[in-house]
Amino acid sequence: MTGLILLGSAVLLGVLAIGGFAYFIGMPLDKESKAAAQVYAKDVAGAWDYSAIQAHGDQELFKAAPQEKMEQYLAWFKDRLGALVSLGDVSGSSYCNLDLKSMSVGVTAHYLLAAKFEKGAGSIQINLIKRDDQWKLLGLNVDSPLLVDLPVSTGGRAGRP
Repeated sequence: MTGLILLGSAVLLGVLAIGGFAYFIGMPLDKESKAAAQVYAKDVAGAWDYSAIQAHGDQELFKAAPQEKMEQYLAWFKDRLGALVSLGDVSGSSYCNLDLKSMSVGVTAHYLLAAKFEKGAGSIQINLIKRDDQWKLLGLNVDSPLLVDLPVSTGGRAGRP
């Protein structure tokens, strides 16, 4: 009986310790990742310039999408949306991931930002990863009714880049 009480107490203390650690580590990560997401969204969508992606991008982003393709999409966003005018509500948070195989901890963050562009409203989804104590852009998704492709026969512009 005493053994079960000790085991239960140890498990409870472990859960409380992990919860406390996550709370005190997680809150600053949320604050700094949210700030990074807002800065990166403004930098990239402010002029739709590849140099902003170069400045903030992670190596995984560059492996996944060649520069030429990213530049095509940026030009398409610029044409369809215009520059970013303002950001609205921001939702999301950071996440700590434990890889049991390599016994490493990874930190990522995912945010959805309401956005107002020169030509209309939309949203920007930003995915970040923390490397060497710095947040890096891992992915960017832009959504707006202005990006919907309409058939040429209806007067719309066909095709994404």
